[in-house]
Amino acid sequence: VRARTSVEIGPAELRLEVAGVTAGPGPGADVIIEATVVNLGPSPVDAELTAFAPGLPRATGSVLRLPPGQQTVRRFVFPGAAGALRGQRVLVTLVEGERGTRLNRSAVVE
Repeated sequence: VRARTSVEIGPAELRLEVAGVTAGPGPGADVIIEATVVNLGPSPVDAELTAFAPGLPRATGSVLRLPPGQQTVRRFVFPGAAGALRGQRVLVTLVEGERGTRLNRSAVVE
């Protein structure tokens, strides 16, 4: 008998989801990484996000005072990077300032 399950380790108050999207066909298309931040906790959240794409400069963004029960999306654009990033994994890190929480998620660019 084989069983498979997934385990998520992290804070119950925050969720980070990441998706990679190419803005068009061809190797010169832009790559857009979408990071969705969800606040499941009882108080507003401030966080810093950083996207790391192999061989490219990192991209950063902020979430300020995200209310409880709400979500927001931050998009990181890597211009003309579809050829270089197709099939590569892009990492997004979220650091929540008040509690020092860190979440890492990644997406493969299709």
